[in-house]
Amino acid sequence: MSEKTDSSVSIRIGKKAFISSLVILLALLVAAGLLTRVVPAGSYVRQEDGGRTTIDISSFEYTDRPALPVWKWFTAPIEVLASPEGSVVIAIILFFLCIGGAINLLNQCGVFSFIISRVAARYGARRYRLIASVVLVLMLMSALTGIMEEAVFIVPLMMPLAAGLGMDPLVGLGMSFLALGFGFAAGLTNPFTIGVAQRVAQVPLFSGLWYRALVFAAVYAVLSSFLIRHARRSEGPVRGHGQPMFDFGPTSCSSSSSGSSSNSGSGCSSGSSSNSGSALVANKMPRASQWFMGAMAVMFVFSLSSSAVQGMSDLAFPVTTALFLIGGVGSALLSGMGAGQVARTFGSGIVGMAPGIVLMLLAAGVKHVIASAGILDTIIFTGARIVEGMPRVFAAGMIYLLVLIMNFFIPSASAKSLIMMPILAPLADVVGLNRQVAVLAFQFGDGFSNVIYPTNPITLISLALAGVSYPRWFRQTIGLQLAVLAVTVLFLVAAVAIGLGPV
Repeated sequence: MSEKTDSSVSIRIGKKAFISSLVILLALLVAAGLLTRVVPAGSYVRQEDGGRTTIDISSFEYTDRPALPVWKWFTAPIEVLASPEGSVVIAIILFFLCIGGAINLLNQCGVFSFIISRVAARYGARRYRLIASVVLVLMLMSALTGIMEEAVFIVPLMMPLAAGLGMDPLVGLGMSFLALGFGFAAGLTNPFTIGVAQRVAQVPLFSGLWYRALVFAAVYAVLSSFLIRHARRSEGPVRGHGQPMFDFGPTSCSSSSSGSSSNSGSGCSSGSSSNSGSALVANKMPRASQWFMGAMAVMFVFSLSSSAVQGMSDLAFPVTTALFLIGGVGSALLSGMGAGQVARTFGSGIVGMAPGIVLMLLAAGVKHVIASAGILDTIIFTGARIVEGMPRVFAAGMIYLLVLIMNFFIPSASAKSLIMMPILAPLADVVGLNRQVAVLAFQFGDGFSNVIYPTNPITLISLALAGVSYPRWFRQTIGLQLAVLAVTVLFLVAAVAIGLGPV
């Protein structure tokens, strides 16, 4: 695959990246189907308790469930839309499509290039400090609020920034997708991992913050040093430093221009424009970019507030989508785009995201096959039986491993919390393990693998947007994953040794 850097933002899914992800997911779909023929079905009794589903840990029993027909393996990506979680999948799809349309608007009207050229010109000489700062900010956002899906619109922001700084795509993905993913995993007040898991385990909400802050600092140090080291090896000339990437001449904001000065009032032209037209565009760009950055600032404030205000996290998808739409459409209009061109460009962005929807449905289908066959509870039960009777430190490690395995099939942190913590919490009591440590092991197992598991649709869509194939991503980041694994295991062992408690 070419390592060509481009300062433009493309919202279209890379063809090679899409095909490689498609092949991998189809293979996993078949593997999941074969697994259902090996692992017997079983289930726990679930009860409603105060609006929350709980599990009776002594109720597991094997069930006589017919084997899932082979043809059902391949219809699972469609059937998932009619499943109990279908409404969530549909909401995510609509979110991705809207983001795709908005990003295409921002690209075509030149706002992205304008912002990125200014950032690159200002920080080109301090590019490594900029990388470290961006990683810290996004990690903190995710650690505090639990944002992860938002990587879909942050990746297209960071990819051209990395290109403008002379860096390859891995640095762009590191400043966006990896930063959000590792921040999510090292969550300080992440409501979807820490919040739900601690509630289910009956541990004081967000207790143990001081220890998670140490974990966060260690993970940040590993990630930032990895990216800076990689950036030094792959760096090229800073394209925005003394050489602005934004050209006020040819843009694609208007499809009707022929390059005459009479069209300069539109703010854009598809051909060569006059000096007066270019000046007019230049005057409009600051205002358009300010509008977009203002919308992003509101989104940032909302994200930080959502974890502290009950019920606000449920509005994350619609509010994020609405603010990004407001930012994208408003910026396009302020830059000089006409309403008709806005609609066409928005539609083009939606079409560009369509392959990502296919990947998302296939990833959801893998989980649907496992769930339909009734073997998820069997996997949990088997793991719990293994943990029983182990020394505390090994029990903590096994909980980490069990959640790591389950995360392959259930990427959703809150769903895993509700399924597994009712079992893991009393199991921790049996082996003499503090529940705070059990929550920590759950947190580690749930989060860090999100950025490398192909069953996580956010991973595949982010890679596809960056034009990076999954095999290449795996090769380039497996060392980082192993380093983080070693760090988190050490922190887990230390937590057992000091008897990390509920405070």
